[in-house]
Amino acid sequence: MSPAVSSAPATDSACINSFVNQLVEISENHSLIKQLERREYKQEDIIKVIQVRSNNISDAIKVGDILNQDRDTISRKIYTELYDLCRGALLLNGMRFLSPIDLGTSWELALTDINTKFLSSFFLGLRYIDLRIPEEGQTERLILKYYNFLWKIRNFVSVYYNISILENLESFPRLINQEDISFYEAIASAIEQSELEYCPWKTTRY
Repeated sequence: MSPAVSSAPATDSACINSFVNQLVEISENHSLIKQLERREYKQEDIIKVIQVRSNNISDAIKVGDILNQDRDTISRKIYTELYDLCRGALLLNGMRFLSPIDLGTSWELALTDINTKFLSSFFLGLRYIDLRIPEEGQTERLILKYYNFLWKIRNFVSVYYNISILENLESFPRLINQEDISFYEAIASAIEQSELEYCPWKTTRY
């Protein structure tokens, strides 16, 4: 009897393609993903969006410092830029594996990697708030809550795409008090509950 011939191992490219195809299939049946747009984006377009949003955030911080504006005033200007910035970072991460790519597949890709899961969490938090207008004083607390996410996005874009963004982020005033901390905990709890509602398989899958 002739010896069995072992099949050749799959290439890295084949493994990645298979993985991405599985994610696409998952996304078609996922309740959150179904709500996301299916339009595919190109890398150059997304980079432009991220750079514009980054510049707007940096300008808000710079002008706020020059005019000695309070933190809530600066935060309101930053807040309007966050959704596109986060969405762009999600798409850029997805483009490390597949291009062009849509937002739904990008969200799933980020969710499956501990190093990029923060992008999915950040996006979910922004989706949870949606079109609600934060009450006076709450916008600054939201920005403080998301401050670390902005740092991570800045580092991610620098490491993977060699692009500098949010260059004066450290100039944003960050003095906090106990009331701020309580607010962060309440937001974190709401986001966690929202995540469980969107992802009923979370406790068994991850």
